Amino acid sequence: MRKISKVSDLIGMELEVNVTKAIEEQLDILDESYGAERNIYLDLGGYVLVLETKDDVIEAKENILKDIIAEYVDDIECKGGRQYCLSLFILNSDYAVVVVATKELMDILIEK
Repeated sequence: MRKISKVSDLIGMELEVNVTKAIEEQLDILDESYGAERNIYLDLGGYVLVLETKDDVIEAKENILKDIIAEYVDDIECKGGRQYCLSLFILNSDYAVVVVATKELMDILIEK
């Protein structure tokens, strides 16, 4: 599981091009609204959370998202048939977590 609050956090991550673009778009929105230099632990806004394993999903469900329902889930089209999703979770009125994961992991995350 990786928390991403700046585009520079993506350096070294091996993600599909369209996944990287989707994350950058979400970071741009957060930067415009809450500032590019925000501290994700102290300031308003939020961050992007990339889930990479089933253990990441379990940890996110238990410690970050705690019974919060996704506002929406969007598919991210990728070459080679691999499917990713992006989902918005609003933790409070001025703090959100955008989750990016494979479709399989997202299905586990949002199951009831």
